[in-house]
Amino acid sequence: MKANKSKNIDKNFISNQINKRLGISKKFCDQLTNDLIKILITIIFENKSLNLKNFGVFKKKFKKSRIGRNPKNKQEFKITKRNVVLFKSSKTLNVYLNK
Repeated sequence: MKANKSKNIDKNFISNQINKRLGISKKFCDQLTNDLIKILITIIFENKSLNLKNFGVFKKKFKKSRIGRNPKNKQEFKITKRNVVLFKSSKTLNVYLNK
């Protein structure tokens, strides 16, 4: 599955790939892709981590509020507290990507 290098892969691209490979309807592929993403988000939100073997680990991390600075004009502003998702790729994925 090769994507255009100048374009990010989006849900539509994934849906089209499922449609081409499995030959099921485009509408069903769109729904399947949306449902899968919703399930992954729910798992990360509820469990704080999602481990996909041979792919990597998604982790939810809480970041405290802090003071940020605009590097151009040195103006300070407050960055609010928030949850972020971190991704650490597996060794298998790293080996595959660095062939």
